[in-house]
Amino acid sequence: VKFTPFAVQPQFPGGKGAMYAYLDKSIVYPRQCRKSHTEGQTVVRFIVNKQGKTEKVEIYQSSGSDLLDEEALRIVREMPTWTPGMEDGQVTDTEQTVSVMFRIKK
Repeated sequence: VKFTPFAVQPQFPGGKGAMYAYLDKSIVYPRQCRKSHTEGQTVVRFIVNKQGKTEKVEIYQSSGSDLLDEEALRIVREMPTWTPGMEDGQVTDTEQTVSVMFRIKK
């Protein structure tokens, strides 16, 4: 993959803090994982397209649990529309990664 610096990175509505708040409130912890006390971190790679939608959502680094990984994919696919990235004054598709933490709240 060729690295190309972007003039403007895509922006989640409200910024990075709002994105992590969205992830935290959107997680539906898989029942089986809750019962077995399975926790982990899934890193998801995706494209923010020219319309600000997430596409080509895939696991970049697995949590070790297929159920947690599937939940991470679901919530990234359902993200609200981003402000797309720009390069040389043109709106462009931009690859992003996000880390989704799965912790059972006590």
